[in-house]
Amino acid sequence: SSRLVGELVEKYLDQDAVRVIQGEIPETTALLKLRWDHIFYTGNGAVARIVMMAAARHLTPVTLELGGKSPVIVDDDVNLDIAAKRIIAGKFMNNGQVCIAPDYILVKREKERELVEKLKETLKSFYGADPKASDSLGHMINKNHFKRVKSLLSEQDGEVLTGGLAGCDEEAC
Repeated sequence: SSRLVGELVEKYLDQDAVRVIQGEIPETTALLKLRWDHIFYTGNGAVARIVMMAAARHLTPVTLELGGKSPVIVDDDVNLDIAAKRIIAGKFMNNGQVCIAPDYILVKREKERELVEKLKETLKSFYGADPKASDSLGHMINKNHFKRVKSLLSEQDGEVLTGGLAGCDEEAC
């Protein structure tokens, strides 16, 4: 998708005003040494701190999009089968590493249990009874992320409705 964005920006926007640069750490490090009118960054907080420190050297304004807290609102007259499929697809696409991945659901208490059951059914239909064995569900990118998510599960006060710590396998990362 980043390649497509680059192609579309190049095709439709003034190249003297807007540029999309593809790259990893070496390219980004080199870019951040330059003077810019404004820097837009989408990603995580750790890299955002690096961007902000580099921008501060030139007093460059920065816009940060660090992920969402994107709500899903499930209204009373919604088809819960369709809603569950869309919610699961949105949350699990690219393992949830999408800016618009749903982070929480707002639903009336009367519909909550039914929606939860539909979500659990949909998860099973998408990824099978043992999601770790699914070819359609990616693994954690590395052991640090695995440990972070495992810690979040361990420290939560709420109820884990499916999955959870059972079957956590650090070696599968």
